[in-house]
Amino acid sequence: MSYWAWKAPLYSCVRTLPPFKNFLEAESTNLSRLFASTATAPVRHLDIGSGTGDSLALFRASAQLICSDASAAMLRRLSIPNPKLLAHAEALPFAEATFDFVSAIGVLEYVRAATRFFNEAHRVLQPQGYFLFTSAPRVPANYLRTLWGERLYLRDEEEVRDALSATQWRVVAHERTFLQEQWLVQKC
Repeated sequence: MSYWAWKAPLYSCVRTLPPFKNFLEAESTNLSRLFASTATAPVRHLDIGSGTGDSLALFRASAQLICSDASAAMLRRLSIPNPKLLAHAEALPFAEATFDFVSAIGVLEYVRAATRFFNEAHRVLQPQGYFLFTSAPRVPANYLRTLWGERLYLRDEEEVRDALSATQWRVVAHERTFLQEQWLVQKC
């Protein structure tokens, strides 16, 4: 049995418990503000790592939202009418410049090769398109997440900025909450 097969049923439930609920509400507030700052609602939006869909409510304004995840167990728990696709963040099965907006909430900490991940998001995004994502910094609370058996790739702000610079992104805005950093970047 895969890690995500047993974690998927617990994932959304745990997110509703204190203090996780409070952390996630703060993150959601920041993400909503960043999403709204793009000024126009996305027409073609790819959400990478949709999981059980907990963050998808942020993107109701998107005309066409495609959900993807590397775990079939997570996608099975995703009960929305949007198209769903089994895909890895580092190898997206889309043509270049397919989307005008890409999001990846709670994904980067599971990705070993950040540069490859940023290159893929850059590749599928149209010129001047936006990418909204989160990163997990090296803070004690994130190290505690490994008690679940998670293999995490924690990155501090400087590491994320270096990877973004190497893959030709312009940082539009950056916010922080207790467990995560929220980023809005634009394709150069």
